[in-house]
Amino acid sequence: MRKIDDKKREEIAPRIGYEWDLLNWAYRQLLPFELALSSGAEDDSIIPTTESETQHEEYGLGTGGNGWKARSALLECFLLHVRVLRDFLTKPPSRYDDDVLAVDFVGGNWSTPPVGKYLNDNKERLDKALAHLSYERIEFERNKQWLHRIVFEEISEMWGRFWSAVPDNQRFWFRIDTDDE
Repeated sequence: MRKIDDKKREEIAPRIGYEWDLLNWAYRQLLPFELALSSGAEDDSIIPTTESETQHEEYGLGTGGNGWKARSALLECFLLHVRVLRDFLTKPPSRYDDDVLAVDFVGGNWSTPPVGKYLNDNKERLDKALAHLSYERIEFERNKQWLHRIVFEEISEMWGRFWSAVPDNQRFWFRIDTDDE
């Protein structure tokens, strides 16, 4: 097990807070696209789908269609921060790895949270289609839709488990200085 000193952990913690903050910001910015669809807007990049496990109608957001650049940028921002935090929360420590991991902050109190079904089922897609220009994008682009509400629910549950394990006297480390909402 690796040991990261308090000074280094305190220095990196605001960057973790930044990831969580931007993930939440991007998610909130996506909501108007979903609302537009629910009020009858016709947009070929927002496709209603049904997710039986959630027992509610879910709207998948994707790329393309009217206003696609802003929507794509927001969706990719959201998914990028989801990917970073998913790895932070679930990646096992390695002796030679310099990745920042949840276990660095909670130590023996930490057991990796289960990854939700949707995130688990779409792990390769999230890894390959977002931040890598790979030939597999051709396959992944056959279904550009992301069930963003489910993604948000699953990553929020994982984050909540982490946050409840962070010692109270270290939580202030994760605050970021911002006056921008």
